[in-house]
Formats: sequence, structure tokens, C-alpha cells
Amino acid sequence: MHLAFAIIFNAMKRTLQIFGLVLVTAGLVFRHIDLLNALEQFASDGRITGGVREMIDIFPVFLIFAGITVCLIAIFWNRFRNIRQPEILKKKQVLYIAILIGIALRIIWIFSFDNQPFSDAAWFNQAAIEIAQNGQYAINGEKTAYRPIGYPSIISAIYMVLDYYLLYMKLFNLLLFILITFFIVKIYRELINKISIITGILLLSILPSSIAFTGLSLSEPLFTVLMLVSLLLFSKEKHVLTGISVGLMSLVRPVLLPFFVLYPLFRKQYKQAFIILAMSIVVIMPWAIRNYRVFGEFVPVSTNSGVNLYIGNNPEATGAYMEPPELDIENEALASKKYQHMAIEYTLRNPLQILRMIPRKLFYLFIKDNVGIDWTDAGMESTKGQGILHLLSFVIYYPILFMGLWGLFRGRKGNEFWFFIYFVALYMVFFGADRFDYPLMPILAMYAGKAITTFRDKPEPLS
Repeated sequence: MHLAFAIIFNAMKRTLQIFGLVLVTAGLVFRHIDLLNALEQFASDGRITGGVREMIDIFPVFLIFAGITVCLIAIFWNRFRNIRQPEILKKKQVLYIAILIGIALRIIWIFSFDNQPFSDAAWFNQAAIEIAQNGQYAINGEKTAYRPIGYPSIISAIYMVLDYYLLYMKLFNLLLFILITFFIVKIYRELINKISIITGILLLSILPSSIAFTGLSLSEPLFTVLMLVSLLLFSKEKHVLTGISVGLMSLVRPVLLPFFVLYPLFRKQYKQAFIILAMSIVVIMPWAIRNYRVFGEFVPVSTNSGVNLYIGNNPEATGAYMEPPELDIENEALASKKYQHMAIEYTLRNPLQILRMIPRKLFYLFIKDNVGIDWTDAGMESTKGQGILHLLSFVIYYPILFMGLWGLFRGRKGNEFWFFIYFVALYMVFFGADRFDYPLMPILAMYAGKAITTFRDKPEPLS
């Protein structure tokens, strides 16, 4: 029996090596041929749209790094499993060192890149300034609920207490990174061994996109902290506190509220689901009342859900972000309803096209992890060093992604697995973007750390 398993294992190992080499070879070939022009010959109208062009440009690089990662896993996996764990790595001080490395890299980033807010980051920063100066959530004096109030309200409080200085926002994001590491350790300290946790924290600490987000006024870091708090409270069956945390998280981004209600319902925990939903509603309700008074429509959190649904489900959709057509509707809530109606109508008339779009959305969700670097560059006059940063991002991101997914799906149980499935399915309904996977990276980093290091049947607490 053992001989049979050994033969099967070696065959799988060789298959992975061959598959990895095939991926690398295909990537190199595609890098040296005009793949775009070749594919345009098969396009119905002889042209390929911008979103698909970007996908084709990135695809060869994706194949190369995916192939390298697969080969490394196949070659070194059994060696990683047999490595003897040095006693020094079992100490809590090593975990602190891994976190300090992340803090140091982010401080260096903050003072090395004096970038100005760009795109959504500029919008959030302007909204925070409006709250601090005028006491209302508005853009250029016009009251809004286009994006959730949570993150701008926190930044506005910092601006009111200290000053309108972007450095304070960036230092707050640094604090959020520390909180992310704290809560992810809290969640996993009883699930995986010590070296796996330390390895996962180190991977997260050196992840370029996570570092770059420190300098951006975006809601993802705050959302990730509240998401991890909610998962921690949920795992400890503190349902009232979970509901409060989920409500606060929803005021930053409302996308995960259904998970914390549906998951206990599927487990026939009806009371728990009701408590979480009720407490979330209590937290969200004051903001929903404010929105009703402003727009005359029921808007629980924000008015951008309709347009986001339309971006992923319309005749020109690519699976990635696209500029939606402007509507001649001043009321944000009514405009959101119109976009939603257009998206649903298109979906009902073209169900097969919607299904064909799912792989593209999945592709754009995970193909790269450069948005933090791109938006930092967009907020600066010089983009010197952009290529090197992108290369580092690919080199670190893909191992975390593939090994993290391997570790996550190997277990296929627990809150985190179903949370991941829900999270990915959510963006298959809307559209894919590398920015959206930011909250998943701490979880994937933990499972990547588990995949890299030795598995243990019984977890040991950090000493």
C-alpha cells in the first residue's frame, strides 16, 4: 500500500513539474509573438476592446510566474515537509520581528513616495475633508452616499483632531496593518502551528501591494480589520458583538453582510442569524434614515451598488472595470435603481453571455496585485522604478496566491473556506479587479505559510 502511494505521489510530482514547464514555455512563446494581432483575426469585428487587451498583455507574464510556482512546489514540497523546525522559530519574538519588518517597509514606503490621492482615493479624501470642514458627507457641497460613509468619517476625525495632512492618513493605514496582523494571528493561533503563522505574517509583511496601500486613502485596510474582527467574534459565537462588528463593517463596505446571515442559516442556526442581522440593522439604520431624508429613497448604505452591477453586466462589459454611461438623473438613488434595472434586464436577456463572462471576472480578480503600486504612481509626477516594483509584486504575489489556495482548498472546511467561496462568488456577480482581493490576502498568506512549512496535527500556542 505504501509503495502504491509512493508511486502515485511521484507520478503527480512529475506531472506538476511537466505542467509547470509547459506553462513557462507557453508564457515565453506568447511573449515573443504578436498574440494581440493574432487573436484580433478571430474577433467578430476585427478589434479587441481595452479590457481584453489588458488581459492579453498580462497573460504571458501570468503563465510564466504560474509555471515557476508550480515547478517550485513540485520540486521542493517534500523537502519543506521534512525540514526540522529550529527552536528559535517557535518563539513569539520571531513573530514580532516579522511584524516589525512589515512596519519598517511601510514606513520606508510612506516617506519615499509623496503621492497625491488618485481616483477613488481622491474621492474618499475629499469627502473626509468635507465632513471635517462642513460637518456633512458631500462632494463639492452636494450631499452624497455614492460610497459608504465609514472610511471617510474616520479620516475626517483624524483631520479634525490633527490637521489636513496626508501623512496622518498614511500613518493611520500603518496602524491598520498592525491591527490586521494582530487579528489574523488571533484567528489562526489555534488552527495552524507557530511557524506557519510566522511565515504567513512575513509573507503579508513583504507583499508589495499591501505595502503600497499604506499610502492610499482607500477603504480596504479598514474594511479588512473589521472583517477579521467579525470573523473572530463569529468563530467564538459572540453573536451580538458579531452583529455590531458586521454593521460597522457594512458602513465601510456592505458586501459581506449577507455571508454572516446566510452562513448560520445554512447551518440551521436561525437564532444566531437573526441576532447578527438585527444588530447589524441597528448599527446601519441611522445612516439609512439620513439617506432617505436626502434622496427620498431607501438606501441602506451607498448608492453605487447599481452602477457596479451594471459595469459587470452590460453589452460592453469586459469582466473588469469600465466607464459606465452617464445618466441624466441627478438623484443618486434613482440613478442607482436605473443602472440596476439595466443590468438585470440585460442579464435576463443574455444568460449565456453572463455565464461566459464569469471566467473573465475571475481572471481580473486574481491575475495581478498591482493596484496599490499603480495608484501610487498615478499620484506622482515620476513613475521611476515602476517596472521593478511590478516584478517584485508578481514574484511575491503568485506564491502566496497559489500556495494559499492550495492550503485553503486542501482543508475545505471551516468558516474561512466558505467565506472565500462567498467572497469570490460575489465579484462574479459584479466585476473583477485586483483591488478587490486585498481583504483575502491575510487569509491566503496564512494558508501559504501553512503550505510552505510542516503540517502539524495539533497546533501549538505561541510561547
